[in-house]
Amino acid sequence: MPAPIDYVMSAFSYLIYGWVIKWLRRGMKETSSARIAMFDISTNWTKRRWFGMNACH
Repeated sequence: MPAPIDYVMSAFSYLIYGWVIKWLRRGMKETSSARIAMFDISTNWTKRRWFGMNACH
């Protein structure tokens, strides 16, 4: 596997691992739908912030 792809896969895997560990340590308070909503909110904010896009697009 090419090195850049390998590094990206490793970083993504560690991101998911860290996210799950943090969620477990916090007592798994958020439901899956609440986590999805948090991700949607942060993604929309990022798009507006970086790309000047409206959240509806």
